[in-house]
Amino acid sequence: MWMLWLFLLEFQLKATGLACLLQSGKRVMSELDFAAQVIPRSIKILAVTGTNGKSTVVTFVGQMLNHLGIEAFVGGNLGNPLSEAAFHCIALPSSKPKFQVAVVEVSSYQMEIPNKYFCPTVSVVLNLTPDHLERHKTMKNYALTKCHLFSHMVNTKLGLLPFGNQHLNEAIKGHRFNLAWIGAFPGVKIDTEAKTASFEVPAVGVVSQLQLHNMKVMGRHNYHNAAVAALSVLGLDIGVDVEALNSTIEILRTPPHRMQIVHRDIQGVTWVDDSKATNLEATCTGLMDLKGHKCVILLGGQAKEC
Repeated sequence: MWMLWLFLLEFQLKATGLACLLQSGKRVMSELDFAAQVIPRSIKILAVTGTNGKSTVVTFVGQMLNHLGIEAFVGGNLGNPLSEAAFHCIALPSSKPKFQVAVVEVSSYQMEIPNKYFCPTVSVVLNLTPDHLERHKTMKNYALTKCHLFSHMVNTKLGLLPFGNQHLNEAIKGHRFNLAWIGAFPGVKIDTEAKTASFEVPAVGVVSQLQLHNMKVMGRHNYHNAAVAALSVLGLDIGVDVEALNSTIEILRTPPHRMQIVHRDIQGVTWVDDSKATNLEATCTGLMDLKGHKCVILLGGQAKEC
């Protein structure tokens, strides 16, 4: 029945348009809310959004938790919908939940419908740069949609945002949560030269330093991704400390197509697949990691409104 309901909702959204449904006064529920109303409160939710890096941070968090023996569902916009975790909870209602944590990648499209039940323990907006403006029209609208992630968070919850983004600063006004910055204190500062991340978030009892020397993945931007992933795990308050997280750094691997070395030293050429860089900011970030190397760049795709 629920599967049928989801199918009919998706069909109706395509047929009439989301805006018309929301204006009609009919009840419209997002997939995130549909799942969140079923998932037990004992399962903590870590939600990650942003223009770039969402999948990598979510993947890093999942790898960290798995390495430390903590059962976690990893999905959302990344692949498996959060509803899949909800169906596990429905199938085993009387037993101990299969997951201790649900790590969810969330897109701006998923947050266009206001949520009632989806309330993460930790919410992260990694960055905000021009993208999807053919849909959101303005950066202000884009930021407001991203910050729906904080709508039902209260002071005991942790929210991470990039320091200095005026659109996001305006969008979070009126929300109540423990605010931490990516790039400033309270929050996390990353020193890519020293390969360390310093955490200072007194509101949730986090003051420590993460060592990033053992990272094997390509790209300095992944120091930032790993640091944000680590602070997000600390914010869950599940008994993990920085010493434990230090042991996970060397096992981190990015998802495919993100500065992925696909062929090494074929006739002196190293081939790098960064095809998931689907906007200017992501492409520039990848190219900066190749600074100092002689490169041939193959670019393609459809131009976006920026």
